[in-house]
Amino acid sequence: MKHTLSFFCCFFFFAHMCSAQQTRDTSVANNLLYFSLLKQSVLSINYERPFRLNPNMTINPHVGTGYIPGETEKNVPSDLTLYHGGYLLFGIKNFYIESGVDFVVHDYGKQFYYNINGNFGLRYQPKHKDHMMFSLTYNPIFYRSEKGNDFDAPYGFSVGLAF
Repeated sequence: MKHTLSFFCCFFFFAHMCSAQQTRDTSVANNLLYFSLLKQSVLSINYERPFRLNPNMTINPHVGTGYIPGETEKNVPSDLTLYHGGYLLFGIKNFYIESGVDFVVHDYGKQFYYNINGNFGLRYQPKHKDHMMFSLTYNPIFYRSEKGNDFDAPYGFSVGLAF
């Protein structure tokens, strides 16, 4: 948990330093906050910081947390997930093809394990503030350190706000 907290602090410091170097257009969305349904968790909340490489390409580092409920009658504990990774988006106007990788740490009862998940999908992401973001993704598990919760939902739907 100590490593996860230090990662979140480093991520936000890095995002702040990079955004200070960008030209400031107050109408451009510099942040995304969104909820994901499924996507290797039953429900998750995520934060992204888009960095435009050119008008048709962005890199979006992200962090998030998710939840997988346990089954008390089968003595299966709940699973708290912590996501971090990045996406590369290619597109025209507000429509993108996204690809990326998630490093996911699972807190499974008193046991920790991690996954490396891929991310491939379609996304509507506005370039301006106060617009909704939508995403449909396929999220296969590339690597699993050990078997934890049997929940595997490789498809996801996300909706959120660009601000």
